[in-house]
Amino acid sequence: MVDLTDTASALAAVFDATPAQAPARATVRRPAPAEAAAPPPHQLDLALTDLAEVFAVYPYRATMPACDHCVTAEERRALGRPPEQVPGPVLDRFVTKALITWGEEADLKRLLPEVLARTCDGRLGPPPSLVGARLRRAGWREWPAAETPAVRRVFRAAWMATLAEAPGPGRLPVDRLLSLLATAEEDLVPYLGVWEDRLEAPGNPGARLAAVLHLADLLTPLAAGGRRRLARSLPLARRGPVGQVDQWLRQPVVVQRLAHAAESLRSTPHRPRMDRAREGLARLRTER
Repeated sequence: MVDLTDTASALAAVFDATPAQAPARATVRRPAPAEAAAPPPHQLDLALTDLAEVFAVYPYRATMPACDHCVTAEERRALGRPPEQVPGPVLDRFVTKALITWGEEADLKRLLPEVLARTCDGRLGPPPSLVGARLRRAGWREWPAAETPAVRRVFRAAWMATLAEAPGPGRLPVDRLLSLLATAEEDLVPYLGVWEDRLEAPGNPGARLAAVLHLADLLTPLAAGGRRRLARSLPLARRGPVGQVDQWLRQPVVVQRLAHAAESLRSTPHRPRMDRAREGLARLRTER
């Protein structure tokens, strides 16, 4: 667990100061004010509750298609329980086989609120990128009426909840959530815009610290692989979203905020982490 008290005050002096040359703003579309504002702590729970209400119209189908060689009769029966009571191994197995050898779109929709709830709190076994791939296969962006907006509200609430707190035990790492978004969504600009806003949040050093520590966690592995390592951290994502992340990380505002944070945290336990993150960013920026 990260202690924000001392390091946040160190960041405040640096981030609130005006650099000799102000960093250029990243070329991203700014989110709407309602998106950019920090949600209340229960915002993700509300979004998941709304999603469950929207998809409650989909019943369990005992006749759903399933490969007899892949899925046992016991697993089929277990999937018929209320979604929150489906055993973890059974739901995990369903996600790995959904829309391929087990179930159809309606069956995925019935279980989706629970799948996303377990994804967000780290209880789901399959990687978040696979959940995004299943959504993409199901064509979720073309779903009717309230369904697509309800899914996207969960995405945005989960993103805000992740960025609002520093990385720590029991919290979904930012790269894992980003891999879900990069696989399910076609455009990451609104999400990256929110991250950029939190890197610069005026008068809120705690928010800036949390945002920069998440940034460091994303960048650190890149020291050993640059762009290839970035793509590997976003498995199953299409090239477009990966390219958007790559471009955003090269923006002057991101580079300078990371450099300022590294200087302010030099005398804290975060120093090795920040130094490694700067190495990762440097390697990424030297690749073309």
